[in-house]
Amino acid sequence: MSSSALQGQAGRVLEGLASLASGRFAERMRLEAAARMLVLLRRALDLAERGQLHGPPREEELREIEPILRGWAPEALTAAEYVEHLTAEQVMRLTTLGPLWAEAMLNGASRARE
Repeated sequence: MSSSALQGQAGRVLEGLASLASGRFAERMRLEAAARMLVLLRRALDLAERGQLHGPPREEELREIEPILRGWAPEALTAAEYVEHLTAEQVMRLTTLGPLWAEAMLNGASRARE
């Protein structure tokens, strides 16, 4: 490997270490996870509303994330951009309730097939 390639690699490692040490890395991963959840849950909600999936969940607590899901206009913003504009509370709600919402959707689909 050339010395410039090694220097470039060392620079990227140092940037990564600085990001990790400052806490920015964890925040970036949390926002990335929230964006991925947003895409999947929004697709599931759209399919449920078209009758192609059973749901959405009926539990009031779980339905708290639906305004967040519906607030995203994919034609205007990427999921990552949208998530960056959410409040910390909304991101927490999405990442905390998202897996529970998904589980409720799966349980509802299982019950519908029985």
